[in-house]
Amino acid sequence: MKKQYVIFHASPDCNDTSESVLFECVKSVIDTCVSGDVAVDIIHILYLQGQKKIADKTAKEMSEQYPEIEIKLDEGPSYKEDIHQDNFWQVYTTFYNFYNAFPFDYQKYDYFLYLPQYKGTINTIAIVHTLNYLRINCKIIQQNITSDNLDKSSFSFSPFDLKFADYLLAIRKMKMESLSNLDFLRFNIQTKNKLYNGIMNKIEKVALNSTSPILLYGEPGVGKTKLAKQIYELKRKAGVLTGNYVEVNCSTLKGEGLISTLFGHTKGAFTGAAGARSGLLKVAHNGLVFLDEVTEIPVSEQAMFLKALEEKRFFPLGADTEVSSNFQIICGTNKDIDSEVAKGNFRYDLLARIGLWRFELPPLRERKDDIPSNIAYELEQYTLKTTRAVKFLPMALKKYLAFALSEDAQWEGNMRSLSASIERMATFSTAGHITIDVVEDEIKELQSFKVNKESRTNDKFPILHSLLGSKIKDIDLFDKFCLEGVLAICKKAMSKSEVGRILFASSRLHKQKTDDTTRLSSYLRSHGITWEQIRKL
Repeated sequence: MKKQYVIFHASPDCNDTSESVLFECVKSVIDTCVSGDVAVDIIHILYLQGQKKIADKTAKEMSEQYPEIEIKLDEGPSYKEDIHQDNFWQVYTTFYNFYNAFPFDYQKYDYFLYLPQYKGTINTIAIVHTLNYLRINCKIIQQNITSDNLDKSSFSFSPFDLKFADYLLAIRKMKMESLSNLDFLRFNIQTKNKLYNGIMNKIEKVALNSTSPILLYGEPGVGKTKLAKQIYELKRKAGVLTGNYVEVNCSTLKGEGLISTLFGHTKGAFTGAAGARSGLLKVAHNGLVFLDEVTEIPVSEQAMFLKALEEKRFFPLGADTEVSSNFQIICGTNKDIDSEVAKGNFRYDLLARIGLWRFELPPLRERKDDIPSNIAYELEQYTLKTTRAVKFLPMALKKYLAFALSEDAQWEGNMRSLSASIERMATFSTAGHITIDVVEDEIKELQSFKVNKESRTNDKFPILHSLLGSKIKDIDLFDKFCLEGVLAICKKAMSKSEVGRILFASSRLHKQKTDDTTRLSSYLRSHGITWEQIRKL
């Protein structure tokens, strides 16, 4: 049968100058364990620095009163009462080193850990996070002990479920409550970029002073969804909105599914409609709807949405009676919406309605000065998600930043790419530290993505790639498209003269003397290609 091993962390309250206080603290823990059907065989007292004499006397008195219990003494990690987020890592490292070296023997002992509740709560979080990260198997005794209150009835024996993430969330909440409107808007969006900050300044004014739709556009991963949610939170903080935030990805919905999702439906409106359902526009009454990929709404449904947007009234699918909803709208797209209008894929009148306030969010490669702060942000997000606190070793961070800020890192997926990169490194970290080896492996991974992307790009320029191979990477995208088109004509034509007549049909009409073959040869030669090479394809 295993022995019951209790680890006692003495708090400052239990280390009063009077040794009787520490004795009563330890005695109360033992009594609490016994009352919880835990027969203590060993109690390991971790006293604070400078309290060894008191601890020695306490151990002697405990041995006399509890001769059946083995008493162990050691100086424990130092508690602090003024811990905040900035120096948390120092405290966490202290507890980590202590417990990482502790000689746990699960074959012989069941472990119990006493944690006091007192002012320095962050110490408790550091301990619990350490136990969680090191996968230490023990039960927690949580008590509230002060030198003024040693009544046994104030103690309890229970599981302890405080997570490190809870502390971070509390810190974030307190920070957000004290922020100005602009800082609040930027709280989850880490930026020092002048252009991006200018955009945020405008959005803050629009969010607080206008109820008209906002259109956010930019490449995938630039942060449209996050910004939409933050705009909603700002409006709600300012009392502009009181209702729900609703998010819809329009690319996942078509036909009746889209109509039903946005406008709702009655029972029996279509096959499978077993009951009535409120649409998301109704759910967002006095709130905000974010329509991501708004250009994916079919033209046939765009008129219905425009009417609902203008009148704030609409018919659920299958209904004879209109419903009303006072919702606000933010739309997002990664397409050139003006081009979609020109192609007939998007209604001009709908664009005019949703595009009163249009903001283009720049890609990460155009604001690389934001990468360092976003690395810290993504590490914090990883901790919130996994309760594992991870950070870079200094040289590893220097190496990663050197790559991340270079031209080799294009961040095609923008913040999604950076977030994925940080998560991969955090997952492979050792003892909460991202090492140079982990960074080097990640850089290789990111470079392999670039190679694969170039391979996919080459599929768009098969003739050019077959002629130039890897040299294609040195040609601008504009020239690639032009040159590929010229080469396609060259392949089909029987002679350079025929190619010249096709390519220069307009300009040759205004010239007294034409020399199309010379122009063609000169153009091809400027890119290192000859007519003979083309004929061999």
